[in-house]
Amino acid sequence: MLVNTGILGVIGYVGMMAGGIRSFLGERKKNAYVCACGFCLLAYTVNNFFSFQQAMSTPTIFALFGMGRAFQRNLAGGAERPDKRKIK
Repeated sequence: MLVNTGILGVIGYVGMMAGGIRSFLGERKKNAYVCACGFCLLAYTVNNFFSFQQAMSTPTIFALFGMGRAFQRNLAGGAERPDKRKIK
């Protein structure tokens, strides 16, 4: 990655991953879905230390970022958690 994007690209990538992981895992007691997205990002990042980043998995990571942020936003907005809904 350093060869392709330079030092600023690496700093941006590491910052994006570290920020997402920290933000998502920081809400582990509030929302299990956000925590699950955080663990997925962590597993992806650890895997990339030992293997090459795959073009097939990059869109999935951005989808996980989006899902995690959406879960955070729904929780902050006072929306009900899906597992706490009453079934009629």
